[in-house]
Amino acid sequence: MGRKTDASRPPGSGCVLVVEDDPLIRRAVVRYLSRSGYSTLEAPDGATALEHIRESPDRLVAMILDLMLPILDGFEVARWVQARRPDLPIVACSAILDDEARSILSSLGVRAFLPKPFTSEALLSTLSRAVQGT
Repeated sequence: MGRKTDASRPPGSGCVLVVEDDPLIRRAVVRYLSRSGYSTLEAPDGATALEHIRESPDRLVAMILDLMLPILDGFEVARWVQARRPDLPIVACSAILDDEARSILSSLGVRAFLPKPFTSEALLSTLSRAVQGT
């Protein structure tokens, strides 16, 4: 479709879907991304995340995805995205990212992992690497 390739997109541009059920963390992530030039969409649960992806498939350049979500968890969201938008970079966030979870998520196309708690610098550098495909 009309989407730029990841390598041609300048860092800090485009729209990132932030999927996080904790409103304080979600607002902080949105603030970090906005200050760095990204626009954002927010989802407090997996079902809302899928709605945003269906409504704006070409607008999104990446997704920050918490794994422990109500309605649909992060694994289910990643599985759905892999089947329909395998080009969408996903950064998985969780306080618990063991080897088994990382392996499953990698098979679902997750490009990067960000253990909680994280700093704004870690968030932005991880997102940048995921979007650039490095």
